[in-house]
Amino acid sequence: MMEVSSVRMPTVLANSNRNSISRNSTSPGELFHRKADLASPLLLVAVIALSTSSTVAQAQPAIAQTTFCDVLTAHPDDPNRVASPVMWNQRDPMRAVPACEAAIQQDPNNPRLRFQLGLAQDSARNFTESFSHYTQAANRGYVAAAFALGWAYGNGEGTTKDDAQAIRWYRWAAERGHQAAQNTLGFMYENARGMPRDYAEAAIWYSRAAAQGRSVSIYNLGRLVAAGRGVPQDATRAVELLRNAVRLDRPDAALFLALMAERGEAPSVSRREMTDLLAYAEAAGDQPDRARRSLDQLSARGGALDVQQARQAAVARVNAKREQDETATAQRERQIALFEQQMQATVSQKAPGPSTSAQQSATIQLEEERIRRQRKEAEQELERLTALRQELEAQLRATRETQAAAAANAPPVSSSPPPNPGTQASALAAARGAPTPFSDEFVTVNGAVGCRSSEPLVARASIFKDQHEGKEFAWTGRVRAAFPSMIELDMGSNRADVAVALIAGQEALSPQPGQMVKVRFALTQMGTCTAPFRGQRGVILSIDGNNLR
Repeated sequence: MMEVSSVRMPTVLANSNRNSISRNSTSPGELFHRKADLASPLLLVAVIALSTSSTVAQAQPAIAQTTFCDVLTAHPDDPNRVASPVMWNQRDPMRAVPACEAAIQQDPNNPRLRFQLGLAQDSARNFTESFSHYTQAANRGYVAAAFALGWAYGNGEGTTKDDAQAIRWYRWAAERGHQAAQNTLGFMYENARGMPRDYAEAAIWYSRAAAQGRSVSIYNLGRLVAAGRGVPQDATRAVELLRNAVRLDRPDAALFLALMAERGEAPSVSRREMTDLLAYAEAAGDQPDRARRSLDQLSARGGALDVQQARQAAVARVNAKREQDETATAQRERQIALFEQQMQATVSQKAPGPSTSAQQSATIQLEEERIRRQRKEAEQELERLTALRQELEAQLRATRETQAAAAANAPPVSSSPPPNPGTQASALAAARGAPTPFSDEFVTVNGAVGCRSSEPLVARASIFKDQHEGKEFAWTGRVRAAFPSMIELDMGSNRADVAVALIAGQEALSPQPGQMVKVRFALTQMGTCTAPFRGQRGVILSIDGNNLR
């Protein structure tokens, strides 16, 4: 998941409903003179009209067979996906990697499957592998893979960080109608990322994505029109754009428009509409306190009943959206279960004979490969834990020898038990003279139910469900990766220990890799030695010790 408004880079992909086209084709936007795109009021009117829907008319892709790889990895931002979308935090690399490898064996020249194998490897943090697959798919003209390749270059994942190559691939995809790439170029021009600041160019690229119904681009374009940056200032057009962004579930646009009205910059926005906008921003946005202050002022000026009704409507809207998302997730899980039942039925049959189909053979190979991967990962984890134990024992012996030499007349140091698994990482950091970079509370939870726990997996799962699931935490760690709606924290193990989905609008805070960040969130998924803890409804509280709330 993960949008760019005005201050953050996107994730690997961003929502797109257009079909990718060939490398040498020309997007409809290229038929217009680029500098004249937004100088014309007619174009802005067209953007406003088109942005009332999240999709636009487009050619249908060729019919393609849906594989288990598609079911497990189809990205919501891929215009050519053939299965229900799978969000990044729902993708299971343990199943997806072997499924996509099996699909590639059956159809090795399919760029969609190649791209999805890259996504699966990306989720498994095998960035060298994902970069290779993105490259192969992009070189075959697969636009979503081209954007993913730009992300890999821009973040140095699987390759050397290269902004020039990142911009090249972003632009290539944007020129072929990829909404996320268009929005990303707009963001880069607006914020002078890898290129000189140019508001006019930013407005052009935002407008192209907005014309396809991309909500964050409609919001971004509305901001520029309201401020007159790169385009003529026009409050009426700005209001229409921002209203359309709100209809497409952008609480940040709701707050922006409400504050415009509060300052008298949007006379067409009534007091009741402003109240509704503020209530929605309070219920779904990342600045609820700011929206609440304005609502309290409206209530004090005699609008208490309107405020109460607006808040009730906003909560109902948020709940309806959540139910819609949960329904979509349940449908996808049912589809996965159906595929797995079919696989299990095939595996339970006798070994394939001369008449067994290639599809049955591939299914059996997939299951065997999954088992091999699980065994290999278990062996690697055992080796890692063994090495860690040996390192800690060596540190302990060195500490005892130092104490003995400093106090020759003191009684011998008695043997002490091995350190508690939940505090091993902290003890090691302390022995090296370095302060622990993560929260003590994380050490406790990780020692109880995470990678440092000595309990069996089943017992850890039970403890997590009873004591930790859904509970709110505030943990401090070092940013390993940051996206508009998700942040990954290194809590001292030099990997992503915690992945938190942020509430809308947190992109404005723009934490960077390496910074120390404190995040408040609800813990939703137990971590292991190969997968991070996961949380929802994250709010960034501080960056490098600077309190934000």
